[in-house]
Amino acid sequence: MTTNKTAGDRRAETLCLLRSYDNYKKTPSTSRQNTLSNGPTRSNTARTDISGISQFQNRQTPPPEGNTTTRHGPASTLRIWEIARAATAAPFYFKPLRIKLGGNEVTVFEDGGFGACNNPTMEAIWEIRNLHGPRSVGVVVSVGTARKNHEHGTGTLPRIQRIGDKATDPETVHVQVQRLLESEGNSFEYFRLNAPGFLDIPLDEWKPKSTRNTIRKTQKRLSDDKSGKETLQKMRTKFSEWLRNNRNQQNLERCAEELVRRRRARARNRPRWEHFATGAVYRCPEHRQAEDCVREFRDKARFKMHLVEHHDREEDNIRERDLKQCRSCFEYQDPV
Repeated sequence: MTTNKTAGDRRAETLCLLRSYDNYKKTPSTSRQNTLSNGPTRSNTARTDISGISQFQNRQTPPPEGNTTTRHGPASTLRIWEIARAATAAPFYFKPLRIKLGGNEVTVFEDGGFGACNNPTMEAIWEIRNLHGPRSVGVVVSVGTARKNHEHGTGTLPRIQRIGDKATDPETVHVQVQRLLESEGNSFEYFRLNAPGFLDIPLDEWKPKSTRNTIRKTQKRLSDDKSGKETLQKMRTKFSEWLRNNRNQQNLERCAEELVRRRRARARNRPRWEHFATGAVYRCPEHRQAEDCVREFRDKARFKMHLVEHHDREEDNIRERDLKQCRSCFEYQDPV
């Protein structure tokens, strides 16, 4: 999650939920076919360096079944690195992301990590239920940062630090999810992978820092750069220590088993899995010429049947190459 505001009006700050899928408002008259073709889907893009596209929406932080103001519609074409920068631009640590969205107006994104926004698990649960129904959440995996709060003390600075710790405490939402599960009789699987206070690394620590010489070297060979290796090694060591705990290891294994079980179940339906894993949709090239023509299909077989029944194509003459030209999916940049 992040916050955004226009460059011309610094006061108009809005909390945003970054999405990697479309979110169309449902109506009672929506048919099953329209839901399949125009319902909530992961978006695609013509840009070659993005795998998922995001949309931001205006909203207040809600309870899981609360009423909110949601911006419906297709996802926006933000690159993955732009999403990461927008969601991690912590004030006083990183510069805000300034980007043009829909025209020449510049929008400024900053980290929205205060209150429940620092752990958007309840937001995610509410979002999925809002899109797909109250029993649509199967597994929730919440990964923490094992952050350590400031030491208690007296004086102005410790008080300010304690206020900041409370305002950004992710464990508050963890307790809310646990209470939700208790009230609903464990309606979904929940895994919280975290160890509060376990990792004593400041947010801005990066040792050793890059120098001009190491930057020049990395332009030729990335492995020559020793920047941040001490900090990264400290993180690896602490994670290995956390993993040696039998309880943590069992919880991680149980989480992996549940995710693999559900992945295998999804893979039995190949068209559905193709769409889920790659965002694949088949777009009819003739939908603009026919009023009753459905634009998008998630299933290749249904799309092929549509071409036969609605556009008088001969089934034997529909080549795999033609279908591939109508297919759109996530695209990844080739590694350099």
